[in-house]
Amino acid sequence: MKAINTIAALLFAAFTASQLQADSEYPIRPPDQVIQRDVDEELRSLIHRIPAAVEARVVAGEVTLQGGVSSFLDRMRIGRRVAGVEGVSRVNNRLRVERMPVRTQQRDDRTVDRRDDFADLSKKQPAGKHTLRGMIDSKREGMLVVRDFRAGRSEVAMLDATEVTLNGARVDGDQIDEGLLVFIRGRRDGGRLVAASVEAYSPD
Repeated sequence: MKAINTIAALLFAAFTASQLQADSEYPIRPPDQVIQRDVDEELRSLIHRIPAAVEARVVAGEVTLQGGVSSFLDRMRIGRRVAGVEGVSRVNNRLRVERMPVRTQQRDDRTVDRRDDFADLSKKQPAGKHTLRGMIDSKREGMLVVRDFRAGRSEVAMLDATEVTLNGARVDGDQIDEGLLVFIRGRRDGGRLVAASVEAYSPD
């Protein structure tokens, strides 16, 4: 009987230890109500500095952002901050960039000027170097899909060594997002371009 009790105690101890290890490796995600509260608080802290009408909805840890902001930089900033909230597993950033109508012609002129600048830059590249200019259509980890102004969509691989700038300032690759104008230099690898440098500009 004593031996049976000893075996039972050992089995219970082993089971408890395995449960503790599993809990540490796979932490319990907070309930959606808690995540929603924390996301709303994060948005309220941002709205003081960013003119925006933003709504967030949380389902199974996945946050969907909807509404309007005044610039692409604000859109990216809000998405990054929400992604950092505890329990958030994914952010669907559906924020629209809304600009003042009176600035439309000026913005269009600047966009055309930048496209012309990109064309001039590409003409100056040495032989053997590949370039791409266009707008970021979509983004996933380590990869951009760029809508080329002439040739349609192209895939661009970004490496840790890829030099990335946004409006002239050096940034990390995760700080550029859909809708930005880009000028990319790199080399061809199969059907995609491996970027050595990415120059990104917000159209507004």
